[in-house]
Amino acid sequence: MTSNEYIDDKNPFLVYNTPGILGCREDYTVKNEYDLRFILYPIGLALSTIFLAATLACGFLLPAAHHVLHWRCQTNYVLCLLIGFAVLCIVQLHTKINLTLCVILAVTMHFFTLAAFFWLNTMCFNIWWTFRDLRPQNIEKSQERCRLRLYKLYAWGIPLLIVTIGVILDSLPDPENKLIKPRFGENKCWFESEKEKLPFFNGPIGLLLTINLILFILTARELTCGLWKRELVKSTTERAALGRVCMKLVIVMGVTWITDVLSDALGGPREVWYISDIFNSLQGVFIFIVIGCQPQV
Repeated sequence: MTSNEYIDDKNPFLVYNTPGILGCREDYTVKNEYDLRFILYPIGLALSTIFLAATLACGFLLPAAHHVLHWRCQTNYVLCLLIGFAVLCIVQLHTKINLTLCVILAVTMHFFTLAAFFWLNTMCFNIWWTFRDLRPQNIEKSQERCRLRLYKLYAWGIPLLIVTIGVILDSLPDPENKLIKPRFGENKCWFESEKEKLPFFNGPIGLLLTINLILFILTARELTCGLWKRELVKSTTERAALGRVCMKLVIVMGVTWITDVLSDALGGPREVWYISDIFNSLQGVFIFIVIGCQPQV
């Protein structure tokens, strides 16, 4: 093993010089053989995948005629999370992955996880826009298709742009390591370190969560100062329920994102972060509770 090939407790994958092989160092495997994380984390991811699939099924089974646009955004959001968690579960369950496949899995996780946050942002924006301008239902339906196209362009297009830039940078030669790029597959099937993760993942997500918080503040203001004074009580109640669902989703995803950033930044003994790691792996279960257990949504 050359001097630039290494592995530590936070990077369980190591790329050997043999073409296309991604493996684990023997002493690392023995050292962590009884590590509870490597048992509970894949189980949590598998449960999240199952519950996200159930959430998606509930969305199709329950009536959504009153909120078609919101339902479509929510469906795309859950679908992105489902694919992201399924791929992450595959990575966690395999200690040896072909290098090319490793990069493909990393890019797939990157794209769909980013897209999930962007779709959540469209849901928050849609709720704010609805409270801000409560127009007649027939006008909303006439504009629904156009708005959905714009949402798709935004929620699929920007993640695709970010991921494409990362893939292009990864393909460029960088012998002196001066470029900031994802470095997928260099020592694990994800970003090499927090430095690479910031501009391509944590930065955009942090910005989206901040925007969502601002939208919630504005929505709460409209809810307390404007809509309750109007006569469309039934519509207001239904839309308020959707607003609460979006708020809960942002809290769940925001907490998991913050704990992930803190664990990367602060480091320390991995035992300290066991609870947050398990919580993150069960994110799909919490999302099912928020969405799947809301019949009015």
